[in-house]
Amino acid sequence: MIQFFKFSGPLQLLALFLFAFLVRLPLFIFNPPMLIEELHIQVLLQKIFEGNFLYRDIFDNTPPISAFLYTIIAFLFGKSIVLFRVLATFLLFIQAVLFKELCNKNELLNEKGDIPALIYIAVSCIFFDLSTLSPALISTTFLLLALDRVFKHIKSENSDNQLFYVGFFVGISYLCYMPSFIYIILVIITFGLFTRTKMSQYILILVGFTFPILFVFTYFFIFNASHEFIKYYFLNFPFRNIIDADLQSILTLIGPLFLLIFVGIVRTFSFRRFINYQIVCAQVALLWFFISFFVLLFFLSKSTTGFITMLPMVAYFVTNFFMLSKRKLLNNFIFVSVGLYYLTLLYSFFNKTEYTYFDYNFNNQYTTGSRWSVEFENRKILNLSDDFNVFIDNNCATGFVDFEISEQILSNVNNYKSISYISIQFKKDLPEIIIDDKNLMPIIFDKIPWLACKYIKDVRLNYYEKKSK
Repeated sequence: MIQFFKFSGPLQLLALFLFAFLVRLPLFIFNPPMLIEELHIQVLLQKIFEGNFLYRDIFDNTPPISAFLYTIIAFLFGKSIVLFRVLATFLLFIQAVLFKELCNKNELLNEKGDIPALIYIAVSCIFFDLSTLSPALISTTFLLLALDRVFKHIKSENSDNQLFYVGFFVGISYLCYMPSFIYIILVIITFGLFTRTKMSQYILILVGFTFPILFVFTYFFIFNASHEFIKYYFLNFPFRNIIDADLQSILTLIGPLFLLIFVGIVRTFSFRRFINYQIVCAQVALLWFFISFFVLLFFLSKSTTGFITMLPMVAYFVTNFFMLSKRKLLNNFIFVSVGLYYLTLLYSFFNKTEYTYFDYNFNNQYTTGSRWSVEFENRKILNLSDDFNVFIDNNCATGFVDFEISEQILSNVNNYKSISYISIQFKKDLPEIIIDDKNLMPIIFDKIPWLACKYIKDVRLNYYEKKSK
């Protein structure tokens, strides 16, 4: 199977396209659990289509370019989850082609061909949540474009124009997915360690990086939302750790992949036919792999989709695992065996009420139903709790979408300006239900008496319901 992709051609390209879609076909046909991140996108689009403006009227930290793309897609084609997954698969295919071209044109591997694209698609199938159109997936497209320029600069060190685009594409990537800011630091470290880049060239990289950021800032400034953009996105660092699993479960999930990566790294640095430039490129890939892995561990937000930004480096070493081995039959056996192993894990949750890889707990990433589902349906809800599942069958009231950001605003009731701002939000979109797990509403009711008169509290379940007229 792998040998078929040793060469590039129309037939191989068609096979890659079919492979990318066939392995994800059950995600389009069946009805697997919706990601919390996918539900988040649906809620965000609901608020945008109601005429609200991101950050100014919608208190959320969704990246601006990703939010813009979601809005355009929903406006043109609708908000179907299946559509977003199909588009995600198509984007992964495009990224695989970009990765192949990156490897071939920059001579990163000992042979050219379509094997890098095959490996890129195969590795992307490991996690179900890598199959959705996440900000991290969108961001990775621009990281690949930046990486192409990075390797070109390592090879020649002549073109200042390439350096501007390195920063430019990383800047766009950052506006698609916030943790991608680490890659501008990695670019500077890479050029400092492996090239003779001049100070003026570093400045050019930073100019390229800030250019799209300033452009987006200007857009929000025009619509009177620049302060909120800085506060809720630019200065919002979601340090979280959502992984809840024991060592055995973690090894069950990522063990085979990391074994391939480890052997791929060993084979890469023990291969004697690489020229100095290719060795340097391998060192760059290894540096980016380790630093980005540990940084992303602390920036996991609503899913593990952030790890997809590491996909180019992972695919590079896994590709070397197969390309630097002369045992064709063994390569095919390993590829098929590992592929079947992960596909089995990938679709093992179809008949389960919770999404699990054996004992590996990713349940807080998937919509599993809410304790409020039996109480409410088709209601406008203000959710002041960590349970985002409540929006599966309900609508979001007010602009308080992301609870962590909303909590900062709703707990700041010590000045008139804040109280006035909160009051305006409630007047614009009065909730039918207020779920108050964090007990924020009593002090707000105390400061806004007219609002307190409109609700009655259910003491048993700790929520407020709007009084009937």
